[in-house]
Amino acid sequence: MPLLVLPLLLCLAAAFSPFYDVPQPMIEALKPRGLRISIPDDLGVELFAVHANLNKPISPLEAGQISVDITRPKGSRWVYEDRRVRLKPGDVINYWLYVQVDGQGYRLDDQTFVVKELVEPGSGKLQMCEPTITTVNGKPTCKGQLIFEESFSIFNQSKWQYAIQLAGRPDYQFVLYTENPENSVVRDDKLVITPTLLSPDDSDYIYYGHISVPRCTGLPNSAECDKTAAAWSILPPVQSAKLHTKYSFSFAYGVIEIRAKLPMGDWIFPEIWLEPKENYYGHLNYQSGQIRIAMARGNEDLTKDGAQLGNTLLEAGCRLGLKTKIRNEMYTKSNWTPFGSDFHVYRVIWDKDQLVFVVDGMEIGRVRPPLGGFSGLQEFASSPTVPWKSKLAPFDREFYITLGVGVGGHLEFPDGCLSHKHPKPWRNRETKSILRFYKDLDNWYPTWDSQKSALEVDYVKVWAV
Repeated sequence: MPLLVLPLLLCLAAAFSPFYDVPQPMIEALKPRGLRISIPDDLGVELFAVHANLNKPISPLEAGQISVDITRPKGSRWVYEDRRVRLKPGDVINYWLYVQVDGQGYRLDDQTFVVKELVEPGSGKLQMCEPTITTVNGKPTCKGQLIFEESFSIFNQSKWQYAIQLAGRPDYQFVLYTENPENSVVRDDKLVITPTLLSPDDSDYIYYGHISVPRCTGLPNSAECDKTAAAWSILPPVQSAKLHTKYSFSFAYGVIEIRAKLPMGDWIFPEIWLEPKENYYGHLNYQSGQIRIAMARGNEDLTKDGAQLGNTLLEAGCRLGLKTKIRNEMYTKSNWTPFGSDFHVYRVIWDKDQLVFVVDGMEIGRVRPPLGGFSGLQEFASSPTVPWKSKLAPFDREFYITLGVGVGGHLEFPDGCLSHKHPKPWRNRETKSILRFYKDLDNWYPTWDSQKSALEVDYVKVWAV
């Protein structure tokens, strides 16, 4: 077979990346005939290519007797399989692999595999499990395994549950979370969450009405489930949706990847979080932490002291408590275009030492505990909590996935900021905040759009580390 040299572009694409190294493949010579070569479905892999010669050398970038591109994974692995190949013990397979990850190419060159025995198709190395620190719903799993996948071809009620309640502490968003189709729907293989006005044609209902939330998931007999408007304490003027996996899927340590387009519009923000399943270290004010995968405020022109805070600025990181010193474990990435103008891939790599935050293959920040762990920080010096079990605590317990859209509230929009050069209409933690927000309706609502103001999620994947 003639020597085929692939284009120089492939060489340039295969540059070194600190986030992906092509793994050693699992190779099986099958009975009575066949060859299977596979790698884990890991970290945004988009294409897997195998180039190999049987019992003869293969040159760098030579296509080889076997030259095939695999464009879709099978289960939790990318698999090349050909049942026509006839092998015997002693045969030598010389090969190189090419893997495309987030549009970038990576190679594993100059590899050799010697056939020692033929194996039954279902009994080979694919059944082996390498231990990992990752746990899923309290149970162990296998290293590199795809432990959660959602492509939103349908709405899967076995995976996702709705938060159905009036928003409560500590954020107090100006929102009623519902399961209404106008607020959340699976469409065109995407989850779409859209905020809308609670009562667009009857402001008297906001000022004087009553809400009793059917099938409320909030705290029973509280303002999360039942509220009567009175004076400044009006009903939430916005309804939206928030979904989670609290009762179906939680994990500790792993890699989560979400491809999403963030919402735009004044005072809107995405809620793409990992939240603690048990609140083991305390349930108030993020004592048990929150992992923030992607958050960009929806305002087009939002500034504070001249600094840009709007939809071209992304925040990701960890929230632990409410004080600034703790919340400084946040990282930002500026972008020339709004994060709501297109889809981006957001990834968190979480192990026992740190959390790494990646956007479109580029690291934007790491969260590492200080010497002695987060429990040594001043805010927690006298807190009556259970003993923290590791330096990374509270980020050493299982967390679940949350996807939603919030509006307003007391945490995401700092006091003193300007939107379109107009002051934010409310102050955080003041008793009349929701009333002042609603009275500014004529300014913020025209910036909302039924399409641009929606959070769109293409897929969610989680792997064991």
